[in-house]
Amino acid sequence: MGFKKYVIRRILTTFITLIITLTFLYFLFRVPAYLTGKSPAELYAFQQLQGMTGVSEELKNEIVKELRKSMGIPPEGATITERAQYFFMYLRSMLTFNFGYSSSVPPFKVASRFLSTLPYTLLLMGPTVFLQILLGIWLGMEAGKDPGSLKDNAITLAGLSLYSLPSYWLGPLLILIFTGLLGLYPAKRGPTLPNLYTSNAFYMIVGHLGMMLLPIVTLLLVTIGSWIYLMRNSLIDVITEDYIFTAKAKGLDERTILYRHAFRNALLPVWTNIVLNVATLWTGVIITERIFGLPGVGSMLITAISSPIDYATAQMFFYFITLSILIANFIADISYALLDPRVKYD
Repeated sequence: MGFKKYVIRRILTTFITLIITLTFLYFLFRVPAYLTGKSPAELYAFQQLQGMTGVSEELKNEIVKELRKSMGIPPEGATITERAQYFFMYLRSMLTFNFGYSSSVPPFKVASRFLSTLPYTLLLMGPTVFLQILLGIWLGMEAGKDPGSLKDNAITLAGLSLYSLPSYWLGPLLILIFTGLLGLYPAKRGPTLPNLYTSNAFYMIVGHLGMMLLPIVTLLLVTIGSWIYLMRNSLIDVITEDYIFTAKAKGLDERTILYRHAFRNALLPVWTNIVLNVATLWTGVIITERIFGLPGVGSMLITAISSPIDYATAQMFFYFITLSILIANFIADISYALLDPRVKYD
């Protein structure tokens, strides 16, 4: 199988997986309607009409009917054909990023709110991923180039110890130390993102990165251990290959062997981890944003799943996570096939 056919097959596999996941989400977020006897539309109408007097039962039913239609929920007693039509309407809406309106009071357009909170999350994830790559690869190489040494044991122990720390414990601890005891970090939380189109946007972003320093450090410390360990093990595997011993026998110096021969091959599995990590970093981001009061996507999800649950927002978030992981997997597969000539397209 050629590379072109391999790419096409990966695209089809990714799309089919996405459709299967969307189908699962469709039923997942409609199960409460069957368990409680009330659909999200009825719960939303109850929130909207709470405290209002003089609203007839007929008007309430009409509101619920329209809400069910706007949320893609089939009417009561709908036939199989009608339910199938609603399901395909749901698929079309999700694939075109039309997530509808939230069930909060007052309602908001889910896609617009998501785009307004995304910059805060990117401001947290961007520097974290950059430092993960930079420090994780460097420390992993320092540990792996001399396995069993004191430096190797110290770096590995430190990395695994940090990896075992939960962010919901480390975050408050850092706040207590740097804000409560040392007074080095401002107590104000939840910065406002600057207007990127103003003349002083750069200086404002730098200032806000200072406010983001502790959240970035928290997320970095609890995730960098896996990078160190992966790079270390990958390098150890490579330096035991025959061609490395051949290079040593030819009299090449250690630095040339390490960086010209071993590093490039050891980086291949790490590259796959880099791509996938961007997608799977969301768990740590959600907790970190909540701890430090950052109005990002993670905080948006926490608010959405609080009682009463905002079905449209929660559904959008899980869809976005799924999509990011699938895209990351696709990029990892294609890039690995390009970088490693040993990969077979079958």
